[in-house]
Amino acid sequence: MRDAPRTPALSIRQARRWLNSPNRLPIRPQPATPEDRIEVAVIIPALNEAESLPLVLDELPPVDTVIVVDNGSTDNTADLARECGATVVSEPKRGYGNACLAGIAALGDKLPDVIVFLDADHSDHPEELARLVN
Repeated sequence: MRDAPRTPALSIRQARRWLNSPNRLPIRPQPATPEDRIEVAVIIPALNEAESLPLVLDELPPVDTVIVVDNGSTDNTADLARECGATVVSEPKRGYGNACLAGIAALGDKLPDVIVFLDADHSDHPEELARLVN
């Protein structure tokens, strides 16, 4: 894993251009596979992260569920998350813990084998998720 902190590399205009790019693949759940497969859900609490969230979602490896919990954003974080293929849950009560709990609640009664929490500010390294889960 890399140690250097990262800052968002895209402006909002660049993120919109990327979202409309024909080369971008939307996030889609994995197709059903044999029973020994690990089911993974990613929950991303977000507050005004429209600039960095598309980068996080783009770097995610294929997973079963991606939930972005909008924690009261005043920018277009929720819209960008939907455009990228994530399920968006609104949690108006501010706080990282509240957003995490809202994401877990959105998973419903059948919880996955693994729940991964990622920060929406691109400070985590989503591309390393496979190493963590395996």
